[in-house]
Amino acid sequence: MWNADSNVVAFPSGLGLTRDQRLGGSGWFGTVGAGWDWQLSQSWVFGIFGDGQFGEIRGSQSDPFNFVEGREKLRDSWAAGVRLGYLVAPNVNSYVNAGYSGSQWSGTTLNRPRWRPLCSYHGFIHS
Repeated sequence: MWNADSNVVAFPSGLGLTRDQRLGGSGWFGTVGAGWDWQLSQSWVFGIFGDGQFGEIRGSQSDPFNFVEGREKLRDSWAAGVRLGYLVAPNVNSYVNAGYSGSQWSGTTLNRPRWRPLCSYHGFIHS
């Protein structure tokens, strides 16, 4: 499940014409990941990782003023990064991750050709 919050805004004033609407979607997805860790010393570990998701997650967006609705789909998503860990005790490893992630969605035109038919989102990740 996922949620999409949207509203209708007048152009060019930016005046909100509707309250926020929560629309959603559902489907399935799977994840494939890989990584490698190197022990740099007795206590320090460095690693790299990457993963990708695939599936069929679909949802809809609508415009209540023009009575139109469009469908969208998560096409793919991925992440890549590094991790640095420290062996706190013989059986406890504390680590941090940092990286970059992205996703690509098929867009919805809502019968308006000026909207982009494909959206991509990218950003930094950390934990």
